[in-house]
Amino acid sequence: MIPHVALGKLLTILSKDHPTLPKDPRTLLKTVTCVKTTELSGGVYHHSGIESGILSQFLVSPELQKLTSVSMQVNVDGLPLFKSSNAQFWPVLGLIEQYVCNVQQNKLPFVIGLYYWKKKPSSLHFLNPFVEEAQRLEAEGVLFERRALPFKISTFICDAPARALVRNVKGHWQMLQSIFSNHLSINTTWTGVGDKACFRDMFLKTIVQRAIRKNPATQDATDEAIQVNVTRYLKGASDREGGKRRRTAERDPQPTP
Repeated sequence: MIPHVALGKLLTILSKDHPTLPKDPRTLLKTVTCVKTTELSGGVYHHSGIESGILSQFLVSPELQKLTSVSMQVNVDGLPLFKSSNAQFWPVLGLIEQYVCNVQQNKLPFVIGLYYWKKKPSSLHFLNPFVEEAQRLEAEGVLFERRALPFKISTFICDAPARALVRNVKGHWQMLQSIFSNHLSINTTWTGVGDKACFRDMFLKTIVQRAIRKNPATQDATDEAIQVNVTRYLKGASDREGGKRRRTAERDPQPTP
């Protein structure tokens, strides 16, 4: 593949002898600049498609064209766009598992869908187009060169916040947010370092453990896992008060006009 920057420079050189050639790589490649979006989960969502993404991978990899079935990994995660706003993407990415099994192959994930708004999705409805297509492909297979290749999703790969969203469960940090005020969090650590309160010795620790284990999705959480999540939540209290933004501003000051 030729990067757009290199292609642009090549077109500039060639245009001297071939004036009909466009100078912009996007014009040459007929890059789509307008896509269909749907209002879902409080934001806007574009569905590129699972099958179309798989077939695009087949075009660049002769090895994949030999497959007799397709197994896919899926990743869903939030992606902040700017430091100065809450605008964020939630891409749904796919990766053909055979790429992972063969270390000699370049691992090329592809975009299945893309959600955008100024906060995280308010519900899982934005995943409906993905779920409907996945169900169809599992029933009918991926059509390639008059062959219907059996299809399955092997794994969902997400970090803790995204996993909680996809599984539609309330995460540890959300539960703690309803228990602790941020002022209390700033003045509490797991072990009570310095003059801060010790969460480990609070009866509140037992309440939190019981509440987490009542959730079917986290009923097997160990004491160690709960400690890690509580410690992380308490440690992030200053960031929720704007500390991270202040540190970023101090580290990367804006140039004065």
